[in-house]
Amino acid sequence: MAGIFGSVSKRGDCAKSLYYGIDYHCHLGTDYAGMAVYGEHGIERKIHDIRGENFRPKFQQDYNRMKGRYGIGVIGYDIQPILLSCRHGLFSLVMNGNIANLAEIIEELQSQGANFVEVQPDSSISPAEVMAEIISRADSIESGIQAVFDRIRGSISLLVLTRSGIYAARDRNGHSALVIGENEDGFAVTTETTAFPNLKYRIVKELLPG
Repeated sequence: MAGIFGSVSKRGDCAKSLYYGIDYHCHLGTDYAGMAVYGEHGIERKIHDIRGENFRPKFQQDYNRMKGRYGIGVIGYDIQPILLSCRHGLFSLVMNGNIANLAEIIEELQSQGANFVEVQPDSSISPAEVMAEIISRADSIESGIQAVFDRIRGSISLLVLTRSGIYAARDRNGHSALVIGENEDGFAVTTETTAFPNLKYRIVKELLPG
């Protein structure tokens, strides 16, 4: 289980909302956390091991230096966000959920020449990187997300950060929620709405499954 959060700022600096939004998901994961912000010079990504320290002190200095309109983050049990450059451009991805046939997908992709670099401390391959690889092979980000849902057995929701914004996709089975909020500065999308009141977001809609 993981908590994912995305933020879009009209004023051009989403990092503060992103930082506090991720922090409200601390009860969903205590091993690793990460943030990615798309700014003037591309995507800046920070990932920390939080097993020995809380989220806030680990990321407090980071978020003050991360500037950009769009950002995504995660707190959970594996290393995310994933950062990938492909024909669709540079993008970053976070996900929440479980994939029953992950080993089968990895074997298939490796047989086709795929290489994975985001190896976890236990030497396993990051599920988020596998999903990013599937997206990179499709004709577009949108069709890549559909390809992910078509290929997996299980249930995941994900956020994809691109130059033009954030794609939010809720799992087809409806096992985990994604909710969109809006405030004076912009928008947010989140696994849980606990952060919304303090960040002055009002709920706009809950994404339907799929």
